[in-house]
Amino acid sequence: MDHESFDRGSKGRIQGLDADTATPGNANPWWHFTSAKFARPAPPGDDYSRLSPGEDWATTWETYFMDKYHGTLLGNNRVQTKYNNLDLLFRDLRS
Repeated sequence: MDHESFDRGSKGRIQGLDADTATPGNANPWWHFTSAKFARPAPPGDDYSRLSPGEDWATTWETYFMDKYHGTLLGNNRVQTKYNNLDLLFRDLRS
Protein backbone atom coordinates (compact mmCIF):
# COMPACT_ATOMS: atom_id res chain seq x y z
CA MET A 1 0.00 0.00 0.00
CA ASP A 2 1.27 3.45 -0.92
CA HIS A 3 1.63 5.80 2.06
CA GLU A 4 -0.87 8.17 0.47
CA SER A 5 -3.47 5.43 0.20
CA PHE A 6 -6.22 5.49 2.77
CA ASP A 7 -7.91 2.40 4.10
CA ARG A 8 -11.48 3.47 4.90
CA GLY A 9 -11.47 1.19 7.95
CA SER A 10 -8.30 2.71 9.36
CA LYS A 11 -10.02 5.84 10.79
CA GLY A 12 -7.41 8.46 9.93
CA ARG A 13 -4.37 6.21 9.91
CA ILE A 14 -1.80 5.69 7.16
CA GLN A 15 0.45 2.68 6.78
CA GLY A 16 4.08 3.65 7.30
CA LEU A 17 6.79 3.23 4.68
CA ASP A 18 8.97 0.69 6.50
CA ALA A 19 10.96 -1.34 4.01
CA ASP A 20 11.31 -4.33 6.37
CA THR A 21 10.72 -7.14 3.91
CA ALA A 22 11.57 -9.76 6.55
CA THR A 23 8.02 -9.58 7.92
CA PRO A 24 6.12 -12.44 6.24
CA GLY A 25 2.94 -11.41 4.47
CA ASN A 26 3.25 -7.74 5.36
CA ALA A 27 6.34 -5.70 4.63
CA ASN A 28 5.07 -2.97 6.91
CA PRO A 29 2.99 -3.55 10.07
CA TRP A 30 3.48 0.07 11.25
CA TRP A 31 0.63 2.59 11.02
CA HIS A 32 0.52 6.24 12.08
CA PHE A 33 -2.24 8.82 12.32
CA THR A 34 -2.70 11.16 9.37
CA SER A 35 -2.25 14.02 11.84
CA ALA A 36 1.11 12.69 13.13
CA LYS A 37 3.98 15.19 13.19
CA PHE A 38 7.42 14.21 11.94
CA ALA A 39 10.76 15.93 12.44
CA ARG A 40 11.93 15.57 8.87
CA PRO A 41 9.54 17.05 6.31
CA ALA A 42 8.44 14.98 3.38
CA PRO A 43 9.45 16.66 0.13
CA PRO A 44 9.06 14.44 -2.94
CA GLY A 45 11.26 11.39 -2.51
CA ASP A 46 12.16 12.01 1.16
CA ASP A 47 9.77 10.50 3.66
CA TYR A 48 12.59 9.43 5.94
CA SER A 49 10.85 10.14 9.26
CA ARG A 50 7.86 8.10 8.13
CA LEU A 51 9.85 4.94 7.33
CA SER A 52 9.39 3.34 10.73
CA PRO A 53 9.00 4.25 14.40
CA GLY A 54 12.78 3.88 14.77
CA GLU A 55 13.52 6.38 12.00
CA ASP A 56 10.88 8.74 13.39
CA TRP A 57 12.58 8.66 16.79
CA ALA A 58 16.07 8.98 15.27
CA THR A 59 15.14 12.09 13.29
CA THR A 60 13.50 13.54 16.41
CA TRP A 61 16.80 13.16 18.31
CA GLU A 62 18.71 14.62 15.37
CA THR A 63 16.59 17.77 15.17
CA TYR A 64 16.42 18.11 18.97
CA PHE A 65 20.20 18.37 19.28
CA MET A 66 20.60 20.50 16.16
CA ASP A 67 18.07 22.98 17.56
CA LYS A 68 19.30 22.91 21.15
CA TYR A 69 23.06 23.13 20.54
CA HIS A 70 23.38 24.64 17.08
CA GLY A 71 20.30 26.86 16.91
CA THR A 72 19.13 25.48 13.59
CA LEU A 73 16.81 22.81 12.27
CA LEU A 74 18.27 22.93 8.74
CA GLY A 75 14.79 22.98 7.23
CA ASN A 76 13.42 20.25 9.47
CA ASN A 77 10.43 20.58 11.78
CA ARG A 78 10.32 21.23 15.50
CA VAL A 79 8.08 18.56 17.03
CA GLN A 80 7.64 19.98 20.51
CA THR A 81 5.64 17.10 21.97
CA LYS A 82 8.45 14.67 21.10
CA TYR A 83 11.05 17.18 22.35
CA ASN A 84 9.17 17.29 25.67
CA ASN A 85 9.61 13.53 25.99
CA LEU A 86 13.35 13.90 25.46
CA ASP A 87 13.48 16.67 28.08
CA LEU A 88 11.70 14.37 30.55
CA LEU A 89 14.14 11.57 29.79
CA PHE A 90 17.16 13.80 30.40
CA ARG A 91 15.62 15.22 33.58
CA ASP A 92 15.03 11.72 34.94
CA LEU A 93 18.53 10.61 34.03
CA ARG A 94 19.99 13.54 36.00
CA SER A 95 18.05 12.71 39.17
